[in-house]
Amino acid sequence: PVIAVPGSLPLLGAGDERAIPRSLPDGAAALAGLARDCHLVHAFSIRSALMAVLGRTGKPLVFHALISTPDPYDAIVASFADAVLCNSEATARRFAPGRARVVYNGVPHPRPTESRLDLRPGRRTIGLVGNLCPRKGQLDALPALEQVLEARDDVDVAFVGRVAGPVAMTLSDRAAASGGRIRMLGWVPDIADHFHEFALVVVPSRSEGFGRVAVESLRAGVPVLATRIEGLTEALRDVSDP
Repeated sequence: PVIAVPGSLPLLGAGDERAIPRSLPDGAAALAGLARDCHLVHAFSIRSALMAVLGRTGKPLVFHALISTPDPYDAIVASFADAVLCNSEATARRFAPGRARVVYNGVPHPRPTESRLDLRPGRRTIGLVGNLCPRKGQLDALPALEQVLEARDDVDVAFVGRVAGPVAMTLSDRAAASGGRIRMLGWVPDIADHFHEFALVVVPSRSEGFGRVAVESLRAGVPVLATRIEGLTEALRDVSDP
């Protein structure tokens, strides 16, 4: 596959990667050029799907929706797409009944690894994994987590995710004042292979199309505490109380 990425963000060498412009007109023109040598266009965001529509590539278009929040352009993209795939029923509700097909994310078993997370030995660590942003709810959970730290002197908290942006700055300030009990681990490759190092994984998202972190935690045999919303409710419905 040829992977077209707006801007210059790397995808870890997962395929033949090409940078395309971020603007819709320029991106559409670039995508039309790339599509000449491809058999199918598979778009993972509403913006890239619009680029494919505007570029009139002439190739089948698959739009793969991954978040449950509706977009004003959903109906337009769905009308042009040859297939609409969604990662959950919660995400599929963005579209007209019967228009989308649900294909759940594949979640493999964790693999043995010799490396370890930067956690303090002999501690019970609560892990929060994901982009450090308002939608993931880390700041929503922080007051409760700090109450746990105050009540239990054998517990630490660790945040995993790229340390950038206002949410990360707030968490970093709290970590610096915590005496090592709140840890900022940054981005960790293959983090799912390390979930077994946590005593509990908390997923406090405000919105979630699927909830991969929650499912990966269960795969690793680690209990999950999650908000009862959208894709998280769906992913955990067979293991949670009604």
